[in-house]
Amino acid sequence: MSTARAAAVAAFCLALITGCGGQSVEPRSPGSGHHASASPEAPSASAPPDSGPHGRPTPPTAGGSEPFVYNLYRGERGREDREPEGLTASEFTTFTGLEWASWSADAATASGEVRGTWCLPDCQENPYQVTVVLSEPRTVHGTVFFTRYEVTDAPGMPDHQLELLEQVDGGRLMLPADEAEPSAATS
Repeated sequence: MSTARAAAVAAFCLALITGCGGQSVEPRSPGSGHHASASPEAPSASAPPDSGPHGRPTPPTAGGSEPFVYNLYRGERGREDREPEGLTASEFTTFTGLEWASWSADAATASGEVRGTWCLPDCQENPYQVTVVLSEPRTVHGTVFFTRYEVTDAPGMPDHQLELLEQVDGGRLMLPADEAEPSAATS
């Protein structure tokens, strides 16, 4: 396959995986009810506006409460999210089928699948099973977000694929207006 064709296939697959086009990023205010549902449709009318995933109440972000993850999965605009089924960690990496074992003020742990441009074409149809930990919460525009992720268990993922994943993302999660607020992206 030619280099140009491989690049075009990779770009197409990335758009397919993340569901993202050109997006404008708008930060959300805490408690604004902008949370992902398990499907791309709007949340059900029966769910209260401050409900998070699975109908759980979403507490405010002030005073040491649980952080959000910034997510573009199945949406063109980033949003605050907790315990999402799918997570676009970066323009290169997407987690799906996530089942959350924990979500606290310091870290969140889930099991699910990962795929991205770094493993094409192998993982497009057969994503890798992984355990992922979100960490290093930081306040961005008044809202607390996890800023890092680490794949802690990846049975069946070849070592070279795990190395590529670490190289492309460096374990960094996307943040709202990240480029406009350098202090939010530095460690």
